[in-house]
Amino acid sequence: MAAPNKLSTQARLTQRRESQDGLVKEQKKERQARADKTARLKALRLAKEAVDRAATEAAPKKPAPKKKPAPKPGAPVRAKTGLRK
Repeated sequence: MAAPNKLSTQARLTQRRESQDGLVKEQKKERQARADKTARLKALRLAKEAVDRAATEAAPKKPAPKKKPAPKPGAPVRAKTGLRK
């Protein structure tokens, strides 16, 4: 009677190993797919940055807008109020 029980135990162990092997293969495929996607997105990002960098270098630089001169020291300061006359 011990022999049939032992075979079923071995069969169960074999099934368990096969299912684990299948799971490991599936996880490897998922990891590889994730790595491929990450590499593709990184390549796209780097290409876009290179295009943007080339565009900014090629574009003529606009002069900065002129600022109002600072008030001279000792000049009266006009208070801004919400009332207009």
